[in-house]
Amino acid sequence: MVMNICTAPPPLSRLTPHLILAKNGSGNFTTISEALDAMPHKYTGRFVIYIKSGIYKENVVVTQRMVNITIYGDGYMRSIVTGNKNYKDGFMLADTATFAVLGDGFMAQYIGFINTAGPIKEQAVALQVHSNHAVFLNCLMEGYQDTLYVHFGVLSDCQITGTIDFIFGDATTVFQNCNIYLRKPLKNQENVVMAQGKKK
Repeated sequence: MVMNICTAPPPLSRLTPHLILAKNGSGNFTTISEALDAMPHKYTGRFVIYIKSGIYKENVVVTQRMVNITIYGDGYMRSIVTGNKNYKDGFMLADTATFAVLGDGFMAQYIGFINTAGPIKEQAVALQVHSNHAVFLNCLMEGYQDTLYVHFGVLSDCQITGTIDFIFGDATTVFQNCNIYLRKPLKNQENVVMAQGKKK
């Protein structure tokens, strides 16, 4: 699989972040979950979090109270969130997500969302989006089965990889200029790009 590595500095870097994450401790926090927990319960406008280069091994939930958040990184191959929760290890589908967005008005740019469970672990979500008005720009969603679980949102210039039903959900979603990559499935499996969950 050939993938372009995003090297241009993100336009959102011109914003002044409220919080900065850095694995080396040079920021306000070293994990995304800590930064989200530190957010004020009430704020006006958009809350901006800058995630410096690094691999952040954690499962993140942007709760319903966390609205109008922007996160941006140094590139989707540089600022990466990874987790490995999966169905085979006893997790329900929604609980496997490396990064879950429930709060409305979420925006992400130049971030990688990866589930590293691998093909033998069956359902393993990299990114779950259950919020209104969510936007993802120049992001990576990487996994195997059930990579992207999406209900609403706009994805532009994103890279999405997987094998079985890897873009799924009851989705009202726009995919603009995105690259969708089929990964090699296990023996006796076949690739299915989308599994639409709408009942009407």
